[in-house]
Amino acid sequence: MRTKSPNEPTDGVDSGRRTLFALAAVSPLLLFGLGSRPASAQAAACFDLAKLPMSDRSIRNSLGFKMQATDPNKKCGSCAFFKEPKGDCGKCELFSNGPTTVNSVCNSWAKKG
Repeated sequence: MRTKSPNEPTDGVDSGRRTLFALAAVSPLLLFGLGSRPASAQAAACFDLAKLPMSDRSIRNSLGFKMQATDPNKKCGSCAFFKEPKGDCGKCELFSNGPTTVNSVCNSWAKKG
């Protein structure tokens, strides 16, 4: 019969414990990393443009929709048509109350009154 070395795990408990400690060490990094997501990741959290119905994509195309606004003063988040904001996500009346992000924009942007 083979004898085990002092450092060799006796069963799956030690390996499970190592996995738990590794996850605990990485968790804060994952949590803090979520606050600095790029705009494309923010949009992905709100909706997938490719999965929207063709009619919704057509409306967005006709209005010149862009995932990321170039003018910091003209973003969906500050538009009169932007409704129900929850974090970086909301809905646009022009898109039949379809999803959008606070940092997106279209040609029909209108300042909130």
